[in-house]
Amino acid sequence: MKNQSLFRYAGIAAIISAVLYVASLVASIAGASAVGTPLYWLSSILLVAALVVLYVDLRAEAATPALAAFILLAGMTIWSLFLDPVTVSPIFIPLAMAYGIGFFLLGWLQRRSDRYPNGLGNLALATGALSVLGGILLLGGAGADAFGLINLVLSVPFVIWCVWLGLLYLKGQTATVPQAA
Repeated sequence: MKNQSLFRYAGIAAIISAVLYVASLVASIAGASAVGTPLYWLSSILLVAALVVLYVDLRAEAATPALAAFILLAGMTIWSLFLDPVTVSPIFIPLAMAYGIGFFLLGWLQRRSDRYPNGLGNLALATGALSVLGGILLLGGAGADAFGLINLVLSVPFVIWCVWLGLLYLKGQTATVPQAA
C-alpha cells in the first residue's frame, strides 16, 4: 500500500471518528447509552487507526516523543473501551492525566513540525490541558458533574482536531513519509 493511500485512510478514519464521537455524546446525553457506547467504541477504534498513521508521520522528526504520545493516546483510548463512560470512578484519574500528557506531546510535535499548521497543535494542546484539568479535578475530589463538564468542553477542540487532521490527510498536505524501496 502506498503511503498516500495510508494517509487517506487515516483521514477518513479521523473524520468518521469525530462524527461517531459526537453521535455517542448526543446519545449518552439523551440517555441512550445502549446506542452511545457502541458508537464510542467505533469512534475509539478509528481514532487509534488515525493515531498509528500520525505516529508514522511524526516519528521521523522526533521518534521518542512521537512514540510516547502514541502509546499514551492509543493506550488510554483502548483502556477507555473497558470502562463505563457514564460512571466516573477513581480509575479515570490516571486515564485523564495520561491522555492529557499524550495530547500535550502531540500538540508540541505538531507545532514544531512544518507539515502541520500551528492551529492543529494548539487544538491538541487545549485537549491535553482540559484532560489534565479533569484528572486534577477528580484527584481533588470533584464530582462526576465537574468531570463530565470538562469532558464535554474537551470534546470541542478534540473533534475539531480530528476533522482538521482528517482533512489535511485527505488533501495529502502532510503525507511526506518517504516510500520504502
